[in-house]
Amino acid sequence: MKILVYTDNHYCQYSSIIRSRGEKYSKRLENQIQTLNWIEQTALTDKCDMIVCLGDFFDKAELNAEEITALTDVKWSNIPHKFLVGNHEMGTNDLLYNSTNILSKIGEIIYQPKLDSIFGCDILYLPYILESNRKPLAYYIEKATKEYYAGKFTTNECRNFIIFSHNDISGIEYGFHTSKIGFDINEINNSCQLYLNGHLHNQTQVSSKILNLGNVTGQNFSEDASKYEHCVAILDTNTLSVDLIVNPYAFNFYKFEVTSIEELNNKLQNILDNAIISLKAPSSILSECRKILDNDNKVNEYRAIMIPELSNTKIEQSELTKLDHIEEFKKYILNNIDNSEELLDELSLL
Repeated sequence: MKILVYTDNHYCQYSSIIRSRGEKYSKRLENQIQTLNWIEQTALTDKCDMIVCLGDFFDKAELNAEEITALTDVKWSNIPHKFLVGNHEMGTNDLLYNSTNILSKIGEIIYQPKLDSIFGCDILYLPYILESNRKPLAYYIEKATKEYYAGKFTTNECRNFIIFSHNDISGIEYGFHTSKIGFDINEINNSCQLYLNGHLHNQTQVSSKILNLGNVTGQNFSEDASKYEHCVAILDTNTLSVDLIVNPYAFNFYKFEVTSIEELNNKLQNILDNAIISLKAPSSILSECRKILDNDNKVNEYRAIMIPELSNTKIEQSELTKLDHIEEFKKYILNNIDNSEELLDELSLL
């Protein structure tokens, strides 16, 4: 049996970056419609038996009129759907109140840990769990298993155990920072045959068993499309093989800093369609850079920022070895105050 899995499309009218209008809706919503219709069609084409969203289908707990209306342009398939509730959709700490409930006629909304025995596998669904409420992974496995199998006749048949999750993972590297919250990597590896996770946007094969799937379409400049792709996963429950298919409609975010037109042109040769670019360039070439970006069919939106020109004056060695105060500030915040996904997004823009 096959299951199509995707995550973190963050359906919303505008993001903090993409705020322009499309033909009918905002550009952000029109990208969501394209992406979701592609997901549904891909599941049909690949003859999938189920579609699972690992959380953060919506970007927030409240929806406006345009966001609700745009949902009517999504061509939902008749394949069974399951939607995990993510941290962006929650209205209360127990996730009972959430914006995902608007999709209850499309599929099942999962707001608390739950086990299913399906397709020859035991599948544990783990919606978002607040760090302050988090218990060891074994607790959720044992509790959900007891609840599911209570009163059911069971055998000693060996079944693959799969976990679909929208949670932090402790031990993942973020540049100079290592995540200290979430389920421990070793804890996960020892608990299941396969763990597919949402919530953390940059796609990472954490271990042979753990795949952090990443968001299905880009959201902001904390992402780097030159390193991370926006995909759905097709899971074969018989072999536990996972095939990744790149979303051709994804927004792809890039940050470029150039000192010449030639350098910009070289970088643009390698970008994907629907590129969202943050460009830093000297004032002397900034105007020409804007013209190039305006005429590049792959560039959907961009912002161009001026950087100071280097003078011909000799730079003292001491200037070159000055402390990078911005990086030191980031380290202090992440290590001593907060390391949430939202803060990482904001710090990436410094």
